[in-house]
Amino acid sequence: HVLPVHVSDTDEGHIAGRLNSALNEVGFAEGIRRALARADLPLTVPEYILLKVAAALLPTALVIVITRSLLVAPLIALLGFFLPTLWLRRRRRHRQRLFAEQLPDMLSSLSGSLRGGFSLAQSLGNVANEAPAPLGVEMRRVMQELQLGLGIGEALNNLARRMESDDLDLVVAVIRINARIGGNLTTVLENINTTIRERTRLQREIRVITSQQRFASYILGLLPIILGMILMTINPDYMLKLFLPGPTLIIPVV
Repeated sequence: HVLPVHVSDTDEGHIAGRLNSALNEVGFAEGIRRALARADLPLTVPEYILLKVAAALLPTALVIVITRSLLVAPLIALLGFFLPTLWLRRRRRHRQRLFAEQLPDMLSSLSGSLRGGFSLAQSLGNVANEAPAPLGVEMRRVMQELQLGLGIGEALNNLARRMESDDLDLVVAVIRINARIGGNLTTVLENINTTIRERTRLQREIRVITSQQRFASYILGLLPIILGMILMTINPDYMLKLFLPGPTLIIPVV
């Protein structure tokens, strides 16, 4: 008789820990970890890699079962493998855009708290408690780092690295300079706030003016793909000739 082998939760934890440690030593792991933090995704590096592998294998297997052909399998696998990366990048940019839109409100709150007699750390704590996500989430991380013993300048530098915002870099630089040489921080933050609001207003106007052109570019970019899918549905034998060995194979590859 063969006894079944049971893997305990402790063993699974050890296996996951060893896998996580092994992948963390790989050179690209730090970039993935930083991208996950910027997108605020509660995933580890191994989980994200497994997600990319699953996104490549599952649609490929489904296409092979349906079409009974291996011609398009590499293309589907490649597309599925890069889809999580595109989704992660889109989520990160959306979060950074929301943060940039909330930054003027943060500066207004900081200026008001400083004018009311609060310290900079207390003002940052007020923003962390009152601001919505993603600003509130990031400011709570800053407060946690302050509680762990980091200085305000270092904690704000970590925030600037996570969010990749030029406006935030300017704010952090002003706060660090003010901590060294002194001055009226409230007035400086109000001036920066006015500048950011004016630039944001101009950027919104530009987006409105160019919206029609951007929409037309999306349509023109997707048109060949949509037309190819329609032709594949209407006459698959005609379209599959593109994937036969020969010079025409260059077209779908490119």
